[in-house]
Amino acid sequence: MNTTNYVTKILLTLATTLGAWNASAVCSANANGELFAESKALINKLTDLEKQDVSASENGKFIKAAYHPETATALDHKFHKIDTTLPYFQDLSGVGVLTNTAYKNSLSNLKGYGSATLIGSCYILTNRHVVETSFNGAVTAPKKGQKFFYSAGKNSNCNSKDHFLVQDQEAQVVTFGNPNSEGYGVAQDWALLKLSKPVTDKVRKVKIEDTPSISKGMLMLESGFPADEILASADPENQFSQLHSEIVKIEHRKLTGTAVTSDSKVHHGISGGAATYNVYSNGYPTPYLGGINAGNRGEGAPTEIIATTRIREDLKSQGFSEQDWKKITEEHNRESCD
Repeated sequence: MNTTNYVTKILLTLATTLGAWNASAVCSANANGELFAESKALINKLTDLEKQDVSASENGKFIKAAYHPETATALDHKFHKIDTTLPYFQDLSGVGVLTNTAYKNSLSNLKGYGSATLIGSCYILTNRHVVETSFNGAVTAPKKGQKFFYSAGKNSNCNSKDHFLVQDQEAQVVTFGNPNSEGYGVAQDWALLKLSKPVTDKVRKVKIEDTPSISKGMLMLESGFPADEILASADPENQFSQLHSEIVKIEHRKLTGTAVTSDSKVHHGISGGAATYNVYSNGYPTPYLGGINAGNRGEGAPTEIIATTRIREDLKSQGFSEQDWKKITEEHNRESCD
């Protein structure tokens, strides 16, 4: 199921019904207070669940939550609005949106969108199906060099007209999963894009371990931009830059390199967003990238995550070396991505 087509339809409906939205204020003291409280409650729930039943990994580097009955009842399968000014969520500020037309502070300019995850100063990951949708909404094969626009980081400056800290940054498709290698499936539903200039001076890349691990019973945080919640809000134009996150539990891993989650609700628009797990240091958690959200294949089907280890294996099979991966995921202060 191509969730980007669904997003295209509701964006077009919104534009037709309401016309072009005027740029609205991007902050509110009351709204920011509520956002802080909701974000704090979500991270507290995640860490509390992990502390109820934990087991150290083999290298002792991080702690993961094993399955216990309390987890199933605590997960609400709902995406919550996130305050990326909180230290924990600052590390997710590089989770943004990817569009095939420039946003320019108006949803009426868009034909569709998906989420995207910043993994280095100059590179983002998303789903192949996000870059398969052409300008007229028809599904076409992605092409290397194809141009998209990346926006990330909610702008809380009331004096700024831009909704994002990084807005309409050009990105070109570098490569993508091969649908013919195993028959088109979730494991191949990824794409790598290169930005025209570095953006880590404004938003943070999501941290990646050398050997990330996703296992059954593990709790993870899925982050992205769910269309239904955003477009149903009282101010969708301002909410479009609002990152959302949901706690999920990994039900099992597939041999293909994907992980099946506990959530079977369709969340259009989160495809390509980050799926993170916690690494603890001195008792404090930091989110690390375990994979990217791949959505699901229809109502009632569980959502799946494409593991970063699987994407690295695919890149290696396409001729990318370990040195190439280090370059892709590096953070630097150079002015150019060349």
